Amino acid sequence: MKKLLLLASILAVSGVTLGAGMSDSADLNVKAQIIKPLKVSTTPVDFGILTQGQTNASEEKAGEIKIEGEKGKVVSIKLENLVEPSFLGHNSGVTLVNTNDESSTLNAILYSIDEGRNGEGRLPIGSVFKDNFAIEENNFLVFPVTGMITSVPEDASSGTYNGTITVNVRYNFNGSLEPQK
Repeated sequence: MKKLLLLASILAVSGVTLGAGMSDSADLNVKAQIIKPLKVSTTPVDFGILTQGQTNASEEKAGEIKIEGEKGKVVSIKLENLVEPSFLGHNSGVTLVNTNDESSTLNAILYSIDEGRNGEGRLPIGSVFKDNFAIEENNFLVFPVTGMITSVPEDASSGTYNGTITVNVRYNFNGSLEPQK
């Protein structure tokens, strides 16, 4: 009986020793961070009333691109539907089409200001938005948009001309303010 108890004790101890490291446990933490959704709004650039043959017409009312989001978070901004002219490899023009005669068009060059990078100097809009931006302390980024129509054709049809660019904004969670690729 003693031998049987001794054998049982040895087996019990060796079972514990052999079983060590065969299982383990740890806690998996699960977390989430909630941030403000991005909201983009725009105010149109208005060239006012122009005449056939007019040159170097600046905007009568500047436009604006306004982005609301979580302060300090980095966003990427991409503009769609820009056409030539190209500045520094980025298109900065928009085509305005007569609402009554689609064959009659005007070309406008758009500019913006990035006060953090170029102060009050305006740059062609395509070159401004090649970089990433951090949402400012007030939870907004605001970019004024100005423009110029270098020439209105002599044979331009009378009427209202409209053009559109699309502003796409997304959070860039790698946090880099480096230029987009």
